[in-house]
Amino acid sequence: MKRFWAYVLLIMAFAHLTLNYSPLGLSNRADKYLQDLFNTYAGGMVYGAPQEDITVLLLTDEALETHQRGHWPASYDFHGKVLNTLLHEKPRAVFIDFLWLSRRPEAPTHGPRDGDYLIKVLQRYKSAGIPVYLAWTPAVKQNWPELEQGLVRPVGAELDIDPVDFVSRTYPTTVDAGMQTPAFRIAQDLRPGLFPQKPTEPMDVFWGTLPNEKNKWMKANKHETGLVDTALDGFSGVKTPVPFNTTLYVRDLLHQVAETREKVREQAAALMKDKIVLYGANLTGVNDLIFTPTRDILPGVYLHAMALDNLLHWGSEYKSALGSGLLANMWWHALWNLLIVLPVALLLALFHRRPGHDTPGGPEAGKADEGAAKPALRWCLGLPRAWRTRIWALFDRHRVLGKLCIMLALACWFAVWGAVEFFYFNISAGTVAGYLAFLTLGFFLDKIGMVDWLIDSMLMRIRNACGRLARAPRRHQPRA
Repeated sequence: MKRFWAYVLLIMAFAHLTLNYSPLGLSNRADKYLQDLFNTYAGGMVYGAPQEDITVLLLTDEALETHQRGHWPASYDFHGKVLNTLLHEKPRAVFIDFLWLSRRPEAPTHGPRDGDYLIKVLQRYKSAGIPVYLAWTPAVKQNWPELEQGLVRPVGAELDIDPVDFVSRTYPTTVDAGMQTPAFRIAQDLRPGLFPQKPTEPMDVFWGTLPNEKNKWMKANKHETGLVDTALDGFSGVKTPVPFNTTLYVRDLLHQVAETREKVREQAAALMKDKIVLYGANLTGVNDLIFTPTRDILPGVYLHAMALDNLLHWGSEYKSALGSGLLANMWWHALWNLLIVLPVALLLALFHRRPGHDTPGGPEAGKADEGAAKPALRWCLGLPRAWRTRIWALFDRHRVLGKLCIMLALACWFAVWGAVEFFYFNISAGTVAGYLAFLTLGFFLDKIGMVDWLIDSMLMRIRNACGRLARAPRRHQPRA
């Protein structure tokens, strides 16, 4: 029985090392990769349709060529024109995903200064009670002191990119100096009861994959790869798809066309009235692009749109690395991982055979160790004695098939708990890859006999230490 529990403790130690200390971050990389696969091929079933409250207003090369003769950056009054046209449709809120870093030109001798019209439009938004959120930096604050008069609400719109594979998965709650990010601030402002407590854990954005009927007019550059090919060879293509979030081009906003005036108003209301509008750009030569977990290339404004969609969809139960509830604590999360692998360690110890021997513990242990394993079997499975005897005999006759069945059962166990972690504990990347690595490592160590060598060494050291302690009093006894 000592060997059985020593085996369990060593397997648990290996599990702790595998799940928490990955060389070169390999386990974490594998978890992220499985998270991306899950997002890509199960996103439609898990996430559903996009939120009706969100619209992305996209500035493209065509509108820039028509209204600015292709010049970039566009004049501030051009942005004022776009925002003023949008104001007529009465949106619920607007986020401007442009960094207004250029210093305003001096006023000409005759005529207004560039940006004066934009300030007037922002004042109209303020009078209408429509909040305007602006990507903020110290340079914006220096160049636009007028904006600090309550015309806009500053947010930190920096993009978080994974340095290993350049995928934009994580969306922080705050950036430098504690400034909130757009999605979190908009969600909290427009839905005050959305978060019982102030969110602090960065969100792992889950991308929707279902087609958006309102974006049927858009063209896509697709490079489809099957699940089997992706599982064998990995992601092998990059595509520019039709976005998940409802999209409207600035071109169509400034030149609305339909059969009748009533139809124009109906289309505009469906896309902008009472909507949260995120105003961004997709321009040639402007590197405001992101690489999504589904291996799509999209303008950066869609990261904010998808993060906001996640918050409106899941609320305080948005997905993150540590999840929510009790498991959000790192120590509880580590304990939870060990509890998940405990039945696996028991099962591996239960059916363990020392290399070269037919009975648990080998011939030197003989019936003693075999008798120790059977109470463990009775304790673990709780089955009638006849069933236990049959299972034990069947495993002895078909050891290869039995080990394959055990591996399949353990893989299913980990898959089920990965789903529980995602849906119930809101953990974005369940440690499924870490579990499988631990399982593989356990069978590998068992195959080469390293666990038995460690157990024998440990038990021998314990016996030697106990023997020395037992002999120590005799040495110090006075001679007669």
